[in-house]
Amino acid sequence: MPKKTVEIQMRWSDMDLNAHVNNVLFLRYLEEARIRFMTDVWQAQTGDVAVLVAHQEIDYVRPLVYALEPARFDIWISDIGTSRYTFGYEVFDPAGNLCARAESTLVSIDPRTQRATPIPDDVRTELEAHLGEPVALHRRTSGRG
Repeated sequence: MPKKTVEIQMRWSDMDLNAHVNNVLFLRYLEEARIRFMTDVWQAQTGDVAVLVAHQEIDYVRPLVYALEPARFDIWISDIGTSRYTFGYEVFDPAGNLCARAESTLVSIDPRTQRATPIPDDVRTELEAHLGEPVALHRRTSGRG
């Protein structure tokens, strides 16, 4: 199965005046899930390649409210290109309710030139092992783009 589950503990201070986790914090949660995913499954060596976040998109389905139990993030690779790859996410509250769907696209770059460079072969192999379906984001399913 290409998906990996990551649990992230929410903090009381992550909530905003609307009594749910602030939308900006979702980006931090996605970053944390992505780092844990890469730390747990990454065997490849990136060599002289760095990565930059090029695009992020989130569809909020329902509010995520602080709880003592962690939120669950299902994460996988949803697309691979020549120099870019995309992480897919589904975010669930502790009761198992879907709260958000998201994607983060990263681009491999040459740190000397700051230009896109092809994904190294060993990294591509790791990515392909976790390749799953694209995320069902609203813009894709609604016909608007």
